[in-house]
Amino acid sequence: MDLNIQSKLVSPRKGNSLFEVGVLIVVILLVLYFIVRPKHQQANAKVTELANAQKQYNAVETDRKTLESLVDQLKDKQDEIEVLDQAIPLNGRITALDLVIDNMVSNSGMKLASITNSETESGVVAGDKKLLNDPYGADRTLQSSVVNITVTGPVEQFNQLLKLIENSPRLMDIDSVTISQEQEVLYKIRLKAYYYAPKYSKTADQ
Repeated sequence: MDLNIQSKLVSPRKGNSLFEVGVLIVVILLVLYFIVRPKHQQANAKVTELANAQKQYNAVETDRKTLESLVDQLKDKQDEIEVLDQAIPLNGRITALDLVIDNMVSNSGMKLASITNSETESGVVAGDKKLLNDPYGADRTLQSSVVNITVTGPVEQFNQLLKLIENSPRLMDIDSVTISQEQEVLYKIRLKAYYYAPKYSKTADQ
């Protein structure tokens, strides 16, 4: 009889404990879903952002090292760069080209009778502020200047002049050679010299 009374007294307490455990589990699940889960998602998003930032940093660092390597290579090849700049300059200044030709004529022993120039139309870029600020960043195309020269002198020295033109550091072609006889023999040479001209925009300085 006493055992039955004790059993009846204990049973409700066990039921309450199971209910409390169930409620506690529900509370824990709600906390996990509404608090822990968003925090976890935010943490994952931060991890992803950090991973992307690390990739970008690695890419920038790789580009920096590549650029430094190219700069070092350029420093080691200053002679080649100077030769290239002299062969195909970044401008088509007629005065500079005339000076080169005049020096070759003098070195050959010939006498320069006349020199005339005509260049392809590449636009006026003297007032282009963008070009002046960044001459090496401009988009350029290969252009040419045509020079007609008339020289006089012995044929041996004329042959020497042709060799000097052929071996000139400035890149140029001999388009034609004509010989005429007046009071003296006249050698007329049509030359084409090349340079890299910036693409001209009419709105560059407007």
